[in-house]
Amino acid sequence: MMTPSTFFTRLIPIVAVLWTSACSELTLGTPSFSEVYSTLESAGCADCHSPGASGFLAGAQIDLSTQAQAYFTLTTKTVTGTTSIGSCSGVSIVSAGAPERSYLAAVLIPSFQTDDFADVSGCTPLNTHTEEQYLTSSQQSKVEKWIAGGANND
Repeated sequence: MMTPSTFFTRLIPIVAVLWTSACSELTLGTPSFSEVYSTLESAGCADCHSPGASGFLAGAQIDLSTQAQAYFTLTTKTVTGTTSIGSCSGVSIVSAGAPERSYLAAVLIPSFQTDDFADVSGCTPLNTHTEEQYLTSSQQSKVEKWIAGGANND
């Protein structure tokens, strides 16, 4: 029969491992930009969103041709051109820490598509990305978590 002290001595390392695993899930839950770029790349986003391609020429001048260019474009640019119903000019493509104010989230994730998006009167982001070209819910979650986590570059 096991004594109480032996039981607790054996239990403590198990609890420590479980606790460490749970905490690492919480602190390491934000995807890296490499993961997000890989997601966008595998979904074929760069096919339209590169210089000279249809999405780039239509006014959504998001350049996903390379990971470095994609990060620069997504985190420093604002919406221009005919990228919405109404006018979304000036809305950040990615607003670090705020997916609800990030145009990228609005065009990729249905729950962020609203009228007067980012408190801009008349701004309704186009939803062709969620109707025709779409990310899985897991991919959408990755993009949302990356933006919410501060949109950091790795």
